[in-house]
Amino acid sequence: MKTYKAFTLVETLSSVAIVGLLAAIALTYAGSSRTVGLDTKLNTDVSALNQALASYVGFGGSVSDIDNPIDVLTRLKSQQLQSETSQSAGLTGSYVDLRLRALLMDESEAKSNDLRAIWDPDAAQFVISRSGFPAVKAFYLSSDEEAVQFESRPQFFTYAAEDKWVWDFQDRPPLTKPVPTTVRTSTPDETPSTGGTASPGRLLSPVYSVPGVPRSISDFPFLLTLSNPNPGGTSNLVYRINGGTWTTYSGPFAVDPSATVIAYSQTTDASRWLDSSSASSAFGVISKKLETPVISSSAGAFDKDLNPEVTVTLADPNPAGLGKLYYTVGAGYVEYTGPFKLSASAYDSADATILAYVNPVAAYYTRSDTASATIAKPDPLFLISAKTSGSFHSAVGPATKVVKIAGNQIDWGDPPKGEKSNKLQFSGNNVKDLRPGVEFVAGSVSYRNGTVYSTTGITEVQMRIEFALNGGSPLLFDYVLETVSTTNNGKDPRADADYVKLPSQTAEAVTIEGHRFILELSFGWTTKDGFSTDSEFYVLENESATAEVRGKFIVAE
Repeated sequence: MKTYKAFTLVETLSSVAIVGLLAAIALTYAGSSRTVGLDTKLNTDVSALNQALASYVGFGGSVSDIDNPIDVLTRLKSQQLQSETSQSAGLTGSYVDLRLRALLMDESEAKSNDLRAIWDPDAAQFVISRSGFPAVKAFYLSSDEEAVQFESRPQFFTYAAEDKWVWDFQDRPPLTKPVPTTVRTSTPDETPSTGGTASPGRLLSPVYSVPGVPRSISDFPFLLTLSNPNPGGTSNLVYRINGGTWTTYSGPFAVDPSATVIAYSQTTDASRWLDSSSASSAFGVISKKLETPVISSSAGAFDKDLNPEVTVTLADPNPAGLGKLYYTVGAGYVEYTGPFKLSASAYDSADATILAYVNPVAAYYTRSDTASATIAKPDPLFLISAKTSGSFHSAVGPATKVVKIAGNQIDWGDPPKGEKSNKLQFSGNNVKDLRPGVEFVAGSVSYRNGTVYSTTGITEVQMRIEFALNGGSPLLFDYVLETVSTTNNGKDPRADADYVKLPSQTAEAVTIEGHRFILELSFGWTTKDGFSTDSEFYVLENESATAEVRGKFIVAE
């Protein structure tokens, strides 16, 4: 039976061995502060940890269910259940320092060719490699200890539970009659010893050109290259894919999605070298979302006269064979087989909303996002004819401004002798069959760019456009026109041009046939001494020009 007055020989030898392992790891960490290379440190750490693992397993520990390095360290830091320690003949505590940590590579680092330690579940040990994931790039001591975890460690060799002797033991019955003991002897070999032979070294594992990390399905298949890190002529590389036949490596080979490749260095001289540990890489797949389909239509809105039918077309931007297109227009989804038509008569009171997505038919792809498009219901229709006219009012400027307004024209500024004042004049137009969203010519504006004293000019004026309807009250729209005088440099006539500007191209909404509409204005073509943008009309210095004024009725929000 086990007592607690002193260590047994088994415990003493076990403790000395483990202290040696801990010292080896501690020395390695101390070495990291000197000139010891990182690769040498990692090799030393792995050697010490593998020895600790051998002792741990020998005294009842198990790593058969572990597939990553962090869990291995957790097992080595654990202690045996206290209920078992009274019978345990081996070390019951931790096999590594509770401060020991593993610094893992991230996915980008794992794609490099840097040396790392990976856990080989088949060999139940750490392996030095230049590929594989998850991977440890360094072991180090933290300033904090982890909490102790306890586990069961069934052992083949235990102290007695009930007997007062050291072990559970039952005497066998004595022989009925003693018999003599025979001792065999032999003549010593007088041949001089030639000395022992060195144990063969273990080869290094192959190095993968591509790390075994999950990657997008679009990266497959790809070519994988194996490199032999061992001295020339000592080994051949052997590999297999997905548990298939072992093949001697002769050059790059294709890797398909979800493939697992295992390779090792096979010795060519068993008296000098042992086969390397297996280097395993699993090339998992990150599923890829299919691209969103594109919805296009022959018109953005229904019009019973202009667009009684709208044709809708769907396009799948993904490579052929990866998925199928499905769509709906307010009902259940159906498979897309080609362009389809929607009738304006079916959407008098509501917009037509088309939804579409691509559903995968190939492995490792997921459904696309849903695309959406709307074809607007018919605008409230009106057809009006009118005569347009324009006038100016409410000029703004300094107290010394000189302004003369006469109906459809405005004259401003006091010119020096021999010069002309500035002038704007609006000319109307007869318009027919106006309808929402259709641009028309509302009239024209003529602008004379004169030369006046700066204190006599204006900065803005209101321009009113009137639509005289056949019956009913006229429609009136007021717009601000800013007048802008540029500083002349005499080098570029266009840069010296003065201009008028619409700071807002829309006026207050009006009601037509029970619906609210906004009139949007813009400048169009000009005569030769002018040029324009949608909101600005320029005239060269001391010249006159005319610009077309365009209008469009828009449904008010």
